[in-house]
Amino acid sequence: METAVIACTGEDSTTFLQNQLTADIESISQEQWGFAGYCSAKGRLFATFAVFPTLEGFYLVTHASVVEAVVARLELFRMRSKVNFTVEHDFRMICEHSVRPQTLPQSFARHMRANISQPIKLGVVPQTLITSQLTAEAIDDGKVLDQNLALTLSENGIAWVEQSMAEKFLPQSLNLDLIGAVSFKKGCYPGQEIVARIRYRGKPKQRMIAAQLPASFEGMIGDEIDLGDDSGSRKATIVCRTYDSIQDHILMLATVPISALDSNLAQHAIADRISITPIDLPYTVPAETVDGPT
Repeated sequence: METAVIACTGEDSTTFLQNQLTADIESISQEQWGFAGYCSAKGRLFATFAVFPTLEGFYLVTHASVVEAVVARLELFRMRSKVNFTVEHDFRMICEHSVRPQTLPQSFARHMRANISQPIKLGVVPQTLITSQLTAEAIDDGKVLDQNLALTLSENGIAWVEQSMAEKFLPQSLNLDLIGAVSFKKGCYPGQEIVARIRYRGKPKQRMIAAQLPASFEGMIGDEIDLGDDSGSRKATIVCRTYDSIQDHILMLATVPISALDSNLAQHAIADRISITPIDLPYTVPAETVDGPT
């Protein structure tokens, strides 16, 4: 999983992002990181961001595959706002477990931030710090850092939207409302009416789960898989998948129908009979009843 860092600077940066993203950007302090979605007018996600306030504005970290399209869209809505966007190629996001099973050197501590609702620390650091402070074995040209970041985020039920999945999901389908990434109290943003309607007039038809699968599993992001339960064909869509080289299995995030949350997913298998083992997320995924349009 490759990420990209966008620097959002300018005196209007807070107001601009508050009016574009799903989260309450104004509530994220300088010592914290937040998470947010960026929606179309129909409430479908173009991208998801880890948001880091800076002295000059914000760092927005997203999946590298969508960064060009995201910057172009942000620029489109800038109009007269005093805000600028720059892709920072010399910075990258890491987590406190980026070199697991080891720990990050103390020199990284001042860059790491907590989140009110998530039990992990993330930070945006210069690439020069990584190359100077971590051994070649630890960073492996960035592959180990990226893999461990992806594993940590997936274990905590935090999903990126890749280019192939843009405009496929509502925020609730990826549990954004369960991790503090959607504000239902602030003003308008693109897609806000649709997102709010699901909360107040209906229920989401999908939620996201985490699961382990054998290393031989070949399903890719965007693929639909058959849960293979006794009640008939129910499909899940793969949102993220990461190979855990230590445990030798695939860690997957997937959206499933709400009805599947009421059943024992541990007894299910996908179409080719590979077992699926759900894992607990650090937040509760409610098994709501669908009683309205989404």
